Amino acid sequence: MKKLYLFLCFLGFCLSLCGQDTLSKIKCKHLLYLEIGGIGGIASVNYENNIALKNKFALGFRGGFSTVHLLDYTRKFNPDLIFPVSLLFLYGIKHQMEIGIGQTVSNIPAANMDKTRINTRKTTFNTTFSIGYRFEHQKTGLFFKCSYTPIIIQNKYYKHWGGISIGYAFK
Repeated sequence: MKKLYLFLCFLGFCLSLCGQDTLSKIKCKHLLYLEIGGIGGIASVNYENNIALKNKFALGFRGGFSTVHLLDYTRKFNPDLIFPVSLLFLYGIKHQMEIGIGQTVSNIPAANMDKTRINTRKTTFNTTFSIGYRFEHQKTGLFFKCSYTPIIIQNKYYKHWGGISIGYAFK
């Protein structure tokens, strides 16, 4: 949890850089996209903030939301909550290569076997990686991404995974 807190503080600092008029040389780009597969599981909605660095390099921060099951084991509304966050390194302008590392925080209903029968939730952390290709149309802002996104489930089991994303980029 401490790692997640530090990551979110760093993300907040970098987002605040984009709002400063005195740092007009730093170019920020925002992306909003739907990802099928990828680090969010089956499907996720994501927001990304990219900060242009020197030459064709950029640094990106990504946060998202996903859910798999809406009903728990008792058939009541109690959705799985999945929050992918990651740090991305990008190279290119229109056509980009992406390399990233992050965590997926999952909070799911768990069966409680004691006599109280009170529903509990279990939180797990999964390490994620990504390497892929991105395309962004400079005039329309249309964004497309295809990536290999292996996941280390509960930091024990390696799972091969991939994702395809489509969305919109704006300043």
